[in-house]
Amino acid sequence: MSCKFTDAQRHYRVFEQEMIVILEALLKWEDKLIGYHIHVVTDHQALEFFKTQDWLLSWQTHWMEYLSQFDFDIRYTKGKLNKVADCLSRYYERDTWYNVYDVSEYVNADVWLDPTLDGVPWNRLREIEDHTVKMHTIRVTEETRRCKSNRLVECQEERDVRAAELAAAPEPVDEAHVTVVATDEDPTVFELRVHGEHLVAKLTANDSFLADIKSGYEHDLLFVKVLKQPDQHTAFTIHDQLIWSHNRGGEQVL
Repeated sequence: MSCKFTDAQRHYRVFEQEMIVILEALLKWEDKLIGYHIHVVTDHQALEFFKTQDWLLSWQTHWMEYLSQFDFDIRYTKGKLNKVADCLSRYYERDTWYNVYDVSEYVNADVWLDPTLDGVPWNRLREIEDHTVKMHTIRVTEETRRCKSNRLVECQEERDVRAAELAAAPEPVDEAHVTVVATDEDPTVFELRVHGEHLVAKLTANDSFLADIKSGYEHDLLFVKVLKQPDQHTAFTIHDQLIWSHNRGGEQVL
């Protein structure tokens, strides 16, 4: 068998790519392999130590859980002695952008082994969420179909083609226009504000709110200093253990 890596999987580390290929093969022939002692032959020597490493990433843990079902060992052989697998790995080597493959022809072992996608690498997860592989297949298929259709269309004048495109375009949606009245005044932000109910008067009606503010001062690096040494922080004033200052509009704010 031979499968194609997705764009994200091509950025996996080499030993992860080699391992996900093994997983793909085990998933395909699972019913024929479980219960037998099998040898996995690879030309990537680092895989011999995958089963014995102490620390695993989240997606590698999912892989290891699945591998635990099989009675197998990984054997290293030099690449020049493993030419059959080498040929299969180059099956898609000369692909162009217009080569169309079904989603099932891509390596999906990482998704099959982690359906919740909790441990899938971030770049692979983004690819899955964006449906990149599926959209590429649809886009290329549509482009191929359009190219074939164009060959059957009679040659048209450029102005006729342009007129047809304009006729097929959707009608523009009228948007609400905001009328700006020019005046000689230069109002400030404070003058343009819509004044609602004054909230300072409401502060005294909610003792728990004021208590929370006062206790919060004790955990704030700046306000602790203001309370302890108000003379050195003239930008603030203190009334009833509450800290006040003036905003740019000259209003006193908490």
